[in-house]
Amino acid sequence: GAAVGAMCNTLQNFSTDTPACDKTLFCKIVLGATITGTCQTKIPLTGTCTPSDTPFGGDNQCVDGAICAQVGTAVTHTCQAFGALNADCDANAGSCKDTLYCDGSTKKCLALLADGASCNPSANHCLANSQHGNTNCLGTPAVCVEDLLSRRS
Repeated sequence: GAAVGAMCNTLQNFSTDTPACDKTLFCKIVLGATITGTCQTKIPLTGTCTPSDTPFGGDNQCVDGAICAQVGTAVTHTCQAFGALNADCDANAGSCKDTLYCDGSTKKCLALLADGASCNPSANHCLANSQHGNTNCLGTPAVCVEDLLSRRS
């Protein structure tokens, strides 16, 4: 991969002609007449990060296993390990571990809901949808339903 300071494509996780940064680096967006990027060293745990430095769908600027989030009483974004059950979280950053979601009102990581559990259709908290981003909270009263996309014949 490309080295620190090299030009990169901010959407390097997708198809691009520009070489991707080395796996220990991320592609930091550079706004100008055109949008470009430069390879930068990934930020360690607890290091200050800036969400706008990596566009949605682009690189993770934090070291592997961490995400740029503003959790608890923090006033700035820092690289945080993905939150475990009941950990403080950032609903805008997806900062909880797999099979968990960040509850917008409590700002705590909670377990995704199993098939058959009562749910809120306006939320996206059913375990069945976690792989595909589909809303699997259906019916009256609303319950989490099986994700048929994951079923294998």
